[in-house]
Amino acid sequence: MNPSVRPTLDIDVPQADLAALRAQAAPLRTRVARFGGGLVAMFGDFQIEATIDASLGLFHLGGRRFNGFSTGFQYGALDAIDMPGVVARLPSARLVRDGHRSTIEVSGGDLALLLKMAEEA
Repeated sequence: MNPSVRPTLDIDVPQADLAALRAQAAPLRTRVARFGGGLVAMFGDFQIEATIDASLGLFHLGGRRFNGFSTGFQYGALDAIDMPGVVARLPSARLVRDGHRSTIEVSGGDLALLLKMAEEA
């Protein structure tokens, strides 16, 4: 077995349960700020399609904090090596490591810039 391939599990869900889930589903509401060079920042819901052309992503956690991640073959936490790409667009960005999570903190000015750039996806 290849250790890099996760096994899958098939689950049968009754039609009545699927109908109940569909009735409760709500459309995603994602606002996206896009920078040239592959950086995207998302507000609201995390919409995977917004990250297709991005190599680095920020997901708003609240206040001036973002979850930072890299895209590519698989998604991963931002590391110090990724920060020049973020700081080039958001000069106040600071990496705060919390275990496996990468939190990026920005200034009020950079947050205002991101909010102004954000548009409905």
